[in-house]
Amino acid sequence: MANLDRAGLTLAAWDAASDGRRRELAAEVAAHVGGRLVDVEVDAQGDQVHRVALVDVRGAHMVLVPGGTVTLGWDPTRGD
Repeated sequence: MANLDRAGLTLAAWDAASDGRRRELAAEVAAHVGGRLVDVEVDAQGDQVHRVALVDVRGAHMVLVPGGTVTLGWDPTRGD
């Protein structure tokens, strides 16, 4: 994880990082947008559990959501 930085911040890399590294990255991202890191906490939605960073930007609370490539929308070929 030593090479993990803002540019390569995907959900998989975020999940694999140590708590300390997640805090460092979140603080860096927060500072980049003029904010400050408030906390990193566990968030569970259904069967997914991830750590999320809470960021304060001039009084507005934001959540850092590392991502990746996704497909949005309904796929009629899936049949669900």
